[in-house]
Amino acid sequence: MKPLNSKEIYLSFFVFLLYFSLLLCFTLGGVYFYFLASFKEYSLLKKKSDDIESLMANRLGIIADFTLINQRFTDLGEQNSGHANQIAQRRILQMEIANSSSAIQKRMLRLGAQEDRPSLRLYERLNTDVKAIAKLQDSLFTTKNQIESKRLQLSNCLESNKKAVDNFRKVNFRR
Repeated sequence: MKPLNSKEIYLSFFVFLLYFSLLLCFTLGGVYFYFLASFKEYSLLKKKSDDIESLMANRLGIIADFTLINQRFTDLGEQNSGHANQIAQRRILQMEIANSSSAIQKRMLRLGAQEDRPSLRLYERLNTDVKAIAKLQDSLFTTKNQIESKRLQLSNCLESNKKAVDNFRKVNFRR
């Protein structure tokens, strides 16, 4: 081995410091970008998690509204008579169905940006069907009441005709 002079020692030391500082900067940059990327990934996952939790909460609300609508339709189906208190109860149930349906519609509008989910399209179709069924049921109930009213009018008319015929027969036999 040859002894090195001070210039070569200084140059070697300077090159070593240069390489060491570059390697240190590269390592610190790698560590910095690693933590920066993990922070960004965490924030993206947190946002996605919040979106999914919001979606699940809205889905649970929609399912609860559909359960309420189903119960109200069951209650409507159990009522058969046309008494005034049952008619009032029927109107209340129909209003609850309409309110639940509009609540579902509002939730669907809030989730409008996520229409690519098949479950949301299914909920929208179910809500449309619920509205159609509610209108049909209201129409059927109205028609049933009209038929019942006409039946009562016909039976009253038939009774008055029978009384008139009886009165007429009594008058004809007396002469």
